[in-house]
Amino acid sequence: MTPWFEELAEFLRIESISADPERAAEVRRAGEWVRGVVRQAGGECDLVDWHGQPLAVGDVPASSKPERAPTVLCYGHFDVQPPDPLELWESPPFEPEIRGEYLYGRGVADDKGQLYMLLGAARELAQAGRLPVNVRFACDGEEETGGHSIVEYLAADERAAQAAIIFDSGMIAPGRPAFNVATRGLVYFHLTVRTGGRDLHSGMYGGAALNAAHALIHMLGAAMPVDGRLPEPLRAGIVPPTEDELEGWRELPGGASELADQGARAMDPRAAEEFYLRTFAEPALDVNGIESGSPHTQKTVLPVRADANASIRLAPGQDPDDIAAAFERLLRDALPAGAELDVQRLSSAPPGLVPPGPFVPEPGVPPQTLPPQKVAEVVVRGNEHVPTDQLLAVVSTKPNDPLNDEKLRNDVQAILNLGQFADAVVRFEPVPNGVRVVFVVVENPIISSVDITGNTIIPTPEVLKALGVETGRVLNTVTMRNGLRAVEKVYQDKG
Repeated sequence: MTPWFEELAEFLRIESISADPERAAEVRRAGEWVRGVVRQAGGECDLVDWHGQPLAVGDVPASSKPERAPTVLCYGHFDVQPPDPLELWESPPFEPEIRGEYLYGRGVADDKGQLYMLLGAARELAQAGRLPVNVRFACDGEEETGGHSIVEYLAADERAAQAAIIFDSGMIAPGRPAFNVATRGLVYFHLTVRTGGRDLHSGMYGGAALNAAHALIHMLGAAMPVDGRLPEPLRAGIVPPTEDELEGWRELPGGASELADQGARAMDPRAAEEFYLRTFAEPALDVNGIESGSPHTQKTVLPVRADANASIRLAPGQDPDDIAAAFERLLRDALPAGAELDVQRLSSAPPGLVPPGPFVPEPGVPPQTLPPQKVAEVVVRGNEHVPTDQLLAVVSTKPNDPLNDEKLRNDVQAILNLGQFADAVVRFEPVPNGVRVVFVVVENPIISSVDITGNTIIPTPEVLKALGVETGRVLNTVTMRNGLRAVEKVYQDKG
């Protein structure tokens, strides 16, 4: 086996199941493993106890001038889902195995495999002296149970980062990665329905006594989708996808193949056609498990208790509290008379939405409600010979202005119109008091010499003066065009 496999397998063998309290020590051990790799990369890393939850937090400095290098924040989680039902595994879940082109094991794709790649890349670059940025790792061990420890920690951390990578997703297809600019949120519930004091014999009471399993199923039906759409109260707040997004989704692999590849069957006739709309931009209700009566042993019981776990995936723009309240109202309105319902909200997480442009919204805030960001400062980079003041003089964006996309586009064009640059782009860097606007320019080459040939009528010094071109200066295409016109006029004047 290759060295990467042996190292990753060591990580995957740790049974860090956050949903199982008996595996708490294993979750912590997985955090310690992450800490060890960060330290191998030459960084500093600690296992932070955040209100009882372990976080692996550390920094690997850039190989050169770390005090001037930007910082990239990398997130991954080292906990995993429970592996049951175990009988469906072809190999032990915590004993990774390569079969064909794939690696199988609990956590391979969620999220230990991805986190290992981030850790390994930072370590390899750092050990080779080629790490161009500071890398900060902030990893948690309760993502699979909907915990908020890492969010709370980062909110309290005053250190800035210029970019963030959350490597906890899949690829569209082999060799076809994707950047996710939106994620669905989650609200998770445990439901308990009671219809009496004790289980009854169906032969004596069936048809007359209220059955808890029936009541649960009937109640859940009120919240189920029709033609792929949940009831309107559960769709409140959705930010619809843009036309650009819809166009992009049409270029992705077909929904029918996406379902077939997983051995899944379409929910309804339009499910394959609307696959990306439903999984990217619509909420979804799933019953994650039901328990009542005697589902495995032949027993003529009439159960008076039924339990279910149910979760709602929230679309971008939706609020977890609003949808949780709407879900409970739907259930209680549909609950049969005489039945009692207990609703426990086990966890929740808001959806995320990053609209195009320089804005970084809070999760779940529709783009149209985002306040304009303020320009903290305006800087220029890449200009070695053209004075910065000369560039800033043509730029209309100033400190304390609200960020304006149209003005920024005009500013880039104004810089290019100077004629001294082959290219110019604008970048944004978040700073405590707003956004730093950075115009990055690529200067034209320096004129090393000017040769004039064929000038038998007009002396060369006169031609050079008309061109307005000087050696040792940046080539100015505007000056050059004007100079050529001037030379043309000189020749015309000389006849």
